[in-house]
Amino acid sequence: PVSRYGHTAVYDAPRDRILVFAGRTPALNNETWALDLSTNPPTWHLLATSGSTPGGRIQHVAIMDPPRNRMVMYGGTGQQRYQDVWTLTLDATLPWTRLASVSSIGSLTGAGAGYDGAVDQMVVFGGSDGSNYSNQIRRLKLSDITWTSVSPGLVSPAGRTLAAFAY
Repeated sequence: PVSRYGHTAVYDAPRDRILVFAGRTPALNNETWALDLSTNPPTWHLLATSGSTPGGRIQHVAIMDPPRNRMVMYGGTGQQRYQDVWTLTLDATLPWTRLASVSSIGSLTGAGAGYDGAVDQMVVFGGSDGSNYSNQIRRLKLSDITWTSVSPGLVSPAGRTLAAFAY
C-alpha cells in the first residue's frame, strides 16, 4: 500500500497477518490490506472485500474479535464524523457488515481500543467528540452491540486523543 496515516491495524493470529484499514494517503480511502507474516519476506495484499464498505476515514479504532472471526471497527472522521460500527468477517468472501449506524456514545475520533476477552467487549478510551478531549472508558458488548460507559474512578488521566492503547 502507499504511505498513509490515521489508519487502523490489527493482528489476525489464525492467519498470521496484520490487517490495515483506511487512512489518508493523502486522499481518504477505505482499502483493506493484509501483510502476510508467514512469507519471507512478509508480503502485502489488497483484500477484495464484499458487501457495502465503510466510508473512507481516519482516526477510527479497530480490534480483532477472535470468537467471531472478525475485525470490529468504530468511529473516525472523513466526509463526516462517524459513529458507526462495522465488522469484517474473515471468511472466503470477506464481507463488511454495518452493525450500527448511530452509537449511543456519539462520534469519537482518535480514541484507543482493545479487546477484552474475559468479558467479550471492545474497550474504548479517550478520543475527541470534536470539541473536547475525553477521559471516558466505554465498552461495546460484542454479543449484542450495546455500549456502556465506565467510571474511571476518583483519579483518572486528563482527556486525550491520538494516544496509544494496547491490551
